[in-house]
Amino acid sequence: MIACMAEQIMGLSWEVLMKQRLFDPLEMSSAGFGNPNISKSIDQPWAKGDVMSHNGSNGIWYSSVMLAPKLDRAFVVSTNSRDFGNTEDICSEMIATLIRMELN
Repeated sequence: MIACMAEQIMGLSWEVLMKQRLFDPLEMSSAGFGNPNISKSIDQPWAKGDVMSHNGSNGIWYSSVMLAPKLDRAFVVSTNSRDFGNTEDICSEMIATLIRMELN
């Protein structure tokens, strides 16, 4: 909705506005729009290849699992605390931290 309003007021597309007002001033030369993997190649960071993940909760516990076969690693975070506003993000951040530690 906001994007549509900005396009109407400024007379430019959302993509042009984002480039002019955000990407260029912040010197974000690799920022863009659309699917980040158009070439169907594995070109995204972490894990050096495909990643399989699953997460879930029974309403009390929450677990998040990520398998990185090329690293020969499994990353698992579980908690017996379930705050529907925070737990999923915290577990995702923990797994990202574990992966960064593994790659360094």
